[in-house]
Amino acid sequence: MASTLVSIESTLSRLDADVMMLKEGAGEREKRITELETLINYNEDDVTELQKNLYDHRAQLDKCKKDLLYLDAYSRRENVEIFGVPQATGNENASETEDTKEIVHNFFKQELKIENSRAKYEFQRVHRLGKPNSTSSMPIIVRFLRFTDKEEVMSVAQKELKDKFFFRCTTISQKIYMIFVNNVQASAR
Repeated sequence: MASTLVSIESTLSRLDADVMMLKEGAGEREKRITELETLINYNEDDVTELQKNLYDHRAQLDKCKKDLLYLDAYSRRENVEIFGVPQATGNENASETEDTKEIVHNFFKQELKIENSRAKYEFQRVHRLGKPNSTSSMPIIVRFLRFTDKEEVMSVAQKELKDKFFFRCTTISQKIYMIFVNNVQASAR
């Protein structure tokens, strides 16, 4: 019996030592878990801050895009596109040799019934758009020196041209129009 008791005591002390080792290991693991939780919380704060920064940068980018569109539109406010004006024919480089400024002045005189357009209106630039082709005439873009001149010509064109030619003010791009529509729809909600 004494040997059994010694055997039980030795087993108990070995179990006590194992329990102590397990407690020490558990304490170390608990400490490591606490450290990991602290790191996770720190990382979550970083992620939250980064998401906020990303949101702010996206908002700034959207504002910059809108500003760029409005600046683009503003820079085109003196422009008018004229469609349907026949272009010079004969040689392959006809668009290089035709005097588009002269064509526009003749167009104003003949179609819009504007007399003395050379003295009335000054252009910054007049040219055709696109690559020359033989199937259709390329539109002419006219950049007026003064906005009021452009408005006057547009007003006359609405009265005189009807469906014969097509004038388009190049101020409003499709993107700006879509922003306007989206803003109107958002304010209606």
